[in-house]
Amino acid sequence: MAAGHIQAIQFPEWLSNVVLVPELGGKCRMCIDFRELNKACPKNFYPLPRIDQLVNSTSGCESLSMMDASQGYHQIMLALEDRKRVSFITSTGTFCYVAIPFGLKNADATYQRLVDKIFRPQIGRNIEVYVDDMLVKNKEVRDHIADLEEMFSILRKYQLKLNPGKCAFEVKGGCFLGLMVTQRGIEVNPLKIKVVLDMKAPTNVNEVQRLTGRISTLSRFISKAAKKSLHFFKLQKAKKFEWATSCEQAFKEHKKYLAGLSLLVKPIQGDTLYLHLSNCLSKLASAFEDCRTRHITIQHLPKPRAPLSIQAIPSIEDWRTPVI
Repeated sequence: MAAGHIQAIQFPEWLSNVVLVPELGGKCRMCIDFRELNKACPKNFYPLPRIDQLVNSTSGCESLSMMDASQGYHQIMLALEDRKRVSFITSTGTFCYVAIPFGLKNADATYQRLVDKIFRPQIGRNIEVYVDDMLVKNKEVRDHIADLEEMFSILRKYQLKLNPGKCAFEVKGGCFLGLMVTQRGIEVNPLKIKVVLDMKAPTNVNEVQRLTGRISTLSRFISKAAKKSLHFFKLQKAKKFEWATSCEQAFKEHKKYLAGLSLLVKPIQGDTLYLHLSNCLSKLASAFEDCRTRHITIQHLPKPRAPLSIQAIPSIEDWRTPVI
C-alpha cells in the first residue's frame, strides 16, 4: 500500500484469495489467485513476439545490454472501473489493485502492446523487447552508448523504471529470455540443463509432465527431441503408471545428450544451405544442412494436413534467421 499499488476498498465486485508462494532463499511472495476472474475475462489476442526470433537476432552482436523493468506490470495503472474486480481479502480487510497485478490473464498482452508502441522506432533496429525484458544490441561497439541513450530517453518520457539488480550493460554475452547469447552464438542456460540432470526418475504422471516440460524448453538444441521423449509422452496417456526399462533407458540417454549440447551459430552469409524434409506418422521434421561444415539442426513441426511440398513453406519461414 505504501508503494501505491493497492488501496482499501469497501464494495468489491470480485474477491480473490491470497496465496503465498515460496521463493529461493526461503522467502515467500504474496500472490493473488485470479483463476476465477481470468475465466470470466475475454482474451486479449495481442501477439507476443517469438522468443526464438528475438534470440536469433542477437547472434553476431559485439555489444549487448540486458534490462528488466522494475515490477513491470505495476507501472501500468488500471482503469477506475476495473479496480473493484481485482480485489482480494485478507485478515485485515479487503483491498484492490490500482495498477495491473501479476497473475492477471491479459497482463502480458497489455504490457507488450505498450512497449511495442513506445519503442516502435527502435525495435528490430537496435533493441528487442519481450514484455518487460529489454535488450539493446549492436554489431559495432561504438554505436552502443548512443542507442542506450535513445532507449533511456523513451523510458524517461513514459516514466518506466528499471530494476538495477537485473540489468547488465555493455557486455559480450548474458542470459536473455532463458538462453545464453554471445557474439559466438546461442547456448542453453546451464541452470536449465542442471535441473534435468539432477532429476530423479519420475514416480508418477505429474513428475513425468514436469520432465517433458523441462525437456521441451531445450528441444531446439536436441536432435530428434520428440522421438527421444516418445516413451514419456506415452506414459502420460497410459491408464496405469509404470516406469518401464525403456523409460529408464530414454531418461538416461536424455541426460547423456544434455551433458554435451553444442553451440548454435549463425551460418556464414553466401554459404549454400539445403532444406531436408522427413515425413513420418507423427511428425514432420525439417533440417538445414550447411554443405561446407555438414552441421545439421533438426526442427520438429506438427504433422501436416497439406501436401509435403506446401508444408515446406512454413518451415522456410521459421528459418528466416536460421542457426545451425
